[in-house]
Amino acid sequence: MADDYSGTIDWDDIYNTFHDPTDIASRIKSILGPVEGLILFCGFPKVASLLSDHYEIMLIDNPPNMVGQAQDRYANIHSVVLANIETLLHSNAAKTVVISGRLSAFWQNTAEFLRLAESITAHARDQVLIDYFDITKAWPGLEQSFSATNGTGFWRYQHCGNSPASRPPIRLVELDIDYTLSGNNVSYRTLRAFFDAEAIAAWHRKAFPDYRTRVTKGLLQDDPSFSITMTSNPPQNDSAEAFPEPDTP
Repeated sequence: MADDYSGTIDWDDIYNTFHDPTDIASRIKSILGPVEGLILFCGFPKVASLLSDHYEIMLIDNPPNMVGQAQDRYANIHSVVLANIETLLHSNAAKTVVISGRLSAFWQNTAEFLRLAESITAHARDQVLIDYFDITKAWPGLEQSFSATNGTGFWRYQHCGNSPASRPPIRLVELDIDYTLSGNNVSYRTLRAFFDAEAIAAWHRKAFPDYRTRVTKGLLQDDPSFSITMTSNPPQNDSAEAFPEPDTP
């Protein structure tokens, strides 16, 4: 089966079991520092809850059941919104944006990145933080194991391909994923986008010339990922091509 967000799988439980939400929240907080005003946040709900002790957080998620679950479990979050992040960014002028949990793994063609660039630049931002899967840590045959007191999991990397002529360069990785948690098993095959850190940083600098772009460590401990941080900065090259053309059919 593919990724199932219908409500049959408790993804919040899986996230909290195999990734330390306190550590993730601490890493994000250390990057953001003091923030005034609303933060648009995509990522694990419990991380949003922990950050809500320090910031005004709007958690954005797409599957309705996950939005309802977050509202029920984490009442301290300022607001939980059912929306697509790219759509919401067009209408919301929040100065700080965090797209975590490797949501970028679902951006698998140039058109997705074009929409991202247009939505972020729809309003002036102070900070943008996005994490990405790292292609240098993925190859066919690799197995990544997870363990916890009440469960185990593994990812088996089956195939690493390319998204043809994509800008930025995108590597599509086929994964077999298996989690066993409290006696319940979830197994499925899925496709994730992985990236080269310098290549995606170069795309960010070209697409967002008014920001300073840095490559930083991933937000999840022992995870095959890295982060890109963008902070507002005067344009360095007004003649740069800000947005690539989308893929042609």
